Amino acid sequence: MKTSETIGKISPAFVAAQSDMNGLRKDGKNPFFSSNYITLDSILEYVRPILTHHGIALLQTNSGVIQNNDDEIIGLTVTTRLQHSSGEWIENEVSLPVIPRVDRSGKVLPLDAQSMGSGLTYGRRYALTALLGIGAEVDDDGNAASRTKEFKQPASKPAPQRVEDVRQEALTSLQRYRNEVIRLWGESVGKDKAQQQLVYNTINPSPDGSPIVVTPEGLDIAATYLSRLKSKEEFNG
Repeated sequence: MKTSETIGKISPAFVAAQSDMNGLRKDGKNPFFSSNYITLDSILEYVRPILTHHGIALLQTNSGVIQNNDDEIIGLTVTTRLQHSSGEWIENEVSLPVIPRVDRSGKVLPLDAQSMGSGLTYGRRYALTALLGIGAEVDDDGNAASRTKEFKQPASKPAPQRVEDVRQEALTSLQRYRNEVIRLWGESVGKDKAQQQLVYNTINPSPDGSPIVVTPEGLDIAATYLSRLKSKEEFNG
């Protein structure tokens, strides 16, 4: 987290704003874990009037992209700032992977504006809830699903290290999911990307029928769900 040189005026204003933030409605639903989460639109609709009342403006932007050694975009960085009327500010920066969309047959689609937009929306929601101290997800039965972790790049570290951290996080989630698929369905399905995708789509359905975006969070959710099954016959798909 970063701040202006002084925070003597924004600090009490932020504390007052936080004290007014209660009862935020959780309007999303994960059907496999009975867990609720707060959508970005709901967060913004709720917190903006409160922040404004205390003299705080909310600013969010895509402050950069992460590229691999082949100059391919593999992630993006979201900056969220709370700007006080005094000129003081508090901000955080979150970097996370961007994974291409896939269609319902399991075909990987080229990275496009929709994939970037989905990643940006998730990043904004994650960064904002972290900065405001709002729980973005609650699990009704005590089994919280894993979420994409926040990847912070200290100024002293070179950019390639951040790229590698992001890549490793995504690969860890993917490998965990593949291991569970192989355990239930065997090596043949575990090596079939289309079959893996169909399983993923069943666990992480698109609410509006649009192409499904694979994310590390989604892979962790799928892996956690599959780990609870003793055999493939128990799978709901």
